[in-house]
Amino acid sequence: MFKDLFSNRLFLGALACFVLCVAGSLLYQQHVERQTAMSIEERIKAIEDGVIQPPEGYRYIWADPGVLRLDENGNPILLREGEPFFEIVPCIGFAPTREEFRQYQQLQQDKVDAIKRGDDAEVDRLSQALRRFYEEHRGEIPSIAASGGTRGVDYTEKTRKLLYAAYIEAGFDYLVPDEYR
Repeated sequence: MFKDLFSNRLFLGALACFVLCVAGSLLYQQHVERQTAMSIEERIKAIEDGVIQPPEGYRYIWADPGVLRLDENGNPILLREGEPFFEIVPCIGFAPTREEFRQYQQLQQDKVDAIKRGDDAEVDRLSQALRRFYEEHRGEIPSIAASGGTRGVDYTEKTRKLLYAAYIEAGFDYLVPDEYR
């Protein structure tokens, strides 16, 4: 059977064409990747040296003076003038587990009840307990670092949505209010 298949000139021609197409495609892909990597590096260097300026009405984001901030693909980040740059960064903050957060909420509710009853001693005790609880349950949690922006423009809602999305991604979904889920 194989003898007949490999003696067929049409089959051998198709097989040779297929092998050459695959090899050519792989070589071209390697060439494009090399050219793209070189052009991004050259463009970044030119931007950092001030040779290339951002388009009118836009600005580049800088990590440090003379060092561009790059996105996940290695490209420079370009924003409109006046628009702030938001980045999710880890920080140390109130990071309870789900059960610890329930305990914290119960302490808060107990304090509200004590305020309603007018029990000042209990309010003071619960306030101290809440402060201690907050300090004892700290850990790494997502936070937002922002730069730039326009004065007088309120980005609170945008930052809140970004932060709550980061909480959900990091497994702190129980810290997110229901209206942002």
